[in-house]
Amino acid sequence: MRIYLSSSFSARESGADDLMPLRRDLQRDAAAYGVEVVLGEDDPLIDEAAQAGDHIAILEGCARLIGTCQAFFGMVFERHGSKVVVSRDPFLQQAQVSFFEAELLEACFQSMPCCVVQVRDMQPSASMQAFLALVSNTLGSLLLTADRGDVPEEFHRFAKAAARGEAGISPWLFDPVSIGRVKEKLRQERLAPHLSFLSGGLRRDNGLGGDADLIRKSIGQVTDAKRQGRPMGHITRLTHLWIAIRELANTDSARRAADLNPELQTVLGLWNESAAWHGLHGSHPMGCLATLNELAHARDVGGESNPPHHPRASAYHSIGNKIRLPVTARRFYHQAISLCQAGLARPGADRITLRQQRASAHARLALLGEKWRYALALRDFRFAFDGRVRAAAATAKIAESQTEYAHALSFLSFRRNEALRLMEEGLALFESDPRHVTNDFYFRAAGKHGQMLTAAGDLDRAEDVLTRAASLAEANHAFDQLRNLEKLLAAVRDKKGASR
Repeated sequence: MRIYLSSSFSARESGADDLMPLRRDLQRDAAAYGVEVVLGEDDPLIDEAAQAGDHIAILEGCARLIGTCQAFFGMVFERHGSKVVVSRDPFLQQAQVSFFEAELLEACFQSMPCCVVQVRDMQPSASMQAFLALVSNTLGSLLLTADRGDVPEEFHRFAKAAARGEAGISPWLFDPVSIGRVKEKLRQERLAPHLSFLSGGLRRDNGLGGDADLIRKSIGQVTDAKRQGRPMGHITRLTHLWIAIRELANTDSARRAADLNPELQTVLGLWNESAAWHGLHGSHPMGCLATLNELAHARDVGGESNPPHHPRASAYHSIGNKIRLPVTARRFYHQAISLCQAGLARPGADRITLRQQRASAHARLALLGEKWRYALALRDFRFAFDGRVRAAAATAKIAESQTEYAHALSFLSFRRNEALRLMEEGLALFESDPRHVTNDFYFRAAGKHGQMLTAAGDLDRAEDVLTRAASLAEANHAFDQLRNLEKLLAAVRDKKGASR
């Protein structure tokens, strides 16, 4: 069991009261009962980045380390922690986002048991109080208050429970409670979304006054990288977006409904993309469904009648993927189809994207017993592929549709060779431009290619494909996709070992 320990290095905002001895003591004492405490300062790559003052490299290194752990423990004292300098732009350096915040957000997205202890005898700084106010509803009972002397006891209690697999269920885990919360209102959800982002944190007025220029600059860091095809890991994206969200939360509702409404919509759309690739589904108040419900609300208060049907259909589809009980999973896939149908009925709808999403839901339902839907899935996948080719869409979009169609086609044994050819051609399209091999859709397609080769019995090629994709994912800091590829790769290697 590996637990990531997060805190500032000193307890006081002035930099006084060194916490390094406490961190070392917890590490040493936990080792006695078989728990490894992971500290960022022990990692040579993080230390090298710290020496160079490269905060983005530190963030990516911490995200990588958190990904190797099974639990997260945070300690909150007075000090907010070292600010993350996300840009050389002096203006952006005003952002009040610390490494502690970034680490906790990454732990949320990694879907692991967490515990955060706030020390009772140390009033958090104003910036830390603002952060805790935003995440308190998300953390719920996992945000504890304790006397300073009791912090080690709280840590060891949590560490031992985590080692036994008995740590409290994190609210961001997709558990039966999450399923129930969404399922109970499934019928009303399309017309009246009820789950809001950060439990309404972007709908309240707190009178602090957000900085509009900082919001726009932070969003611009993400949109510029996206437009220019520059690689940007999700933890880096989320840190930029979190700066904007914190400032939007400090803005009164009238401004969010008027001059900052476009920025609110943009940041929610970008946040949803990263939440989706991290697999943050269900009823988590920072997850896809909450984000998209907030986006629908933002559009409504901004005077638009344009609900995000396709992204919300994708969110419901992903929820279905997480559920083991077929009868429950079917409800979510049917809801995804219903949202796609609602989107297709609107003038000017993106028919290609909506039909590709509908195809995915049809395909899942076919696997769950509604076999007649398989033909509908193939028809919609083919429509999307042909449509993007005819429209001379962007290469990555064509490659995405081609690889999705190829994977669906591979379930027909007599068309398996055709499916493999289409998949390889689609991957070659992705690889025709170096920018596209940093695309999450590329890593997803490579994973499906590995699965297809495994099903065809070509384990050596499957291992080669997955190994190469995993190396690219690691090189491009796509740690969320890397985890899935490594899981597929381990299964292939286990299968090869069993066949020897």
